Amino acid sequence: MLFSFDCDLEGNISILRIGGTTMQVTKIIGNQGVPNKEKHQYTEEELQHEYDYIRALHMTKKLLEKELITLDEFNKIMKLNRQYFSPNLVEIMP
Repeated sequence: MLFSFDCDLEGNISILRIGGTTMQVTKIIGNQGVPNKEKHQYTEEELQHEYDYIRALHMTKKLLEKELITLDEFNKIMKLNRQYFSPNLVEIMP
């Protein structure tokens, strides 16, 4: 059999088999298991900081590509840029 599908009585947890691969599929209803985070409304200042950070990133990458700075210098500059511009996604940026 190439394809099969099984579920429990409530229809919440299912087993999907395709060929030799088996996956467990869980039905999520509403916000179940998802943190309730409100949407963030960006201020003009926050948007400007994000834009300035992206511009600084592109300029610094160009310096690195033209070998005007080393990779170590690039990383140090970008660390300072993250501190100065405080982009919203700074927690996940290298």
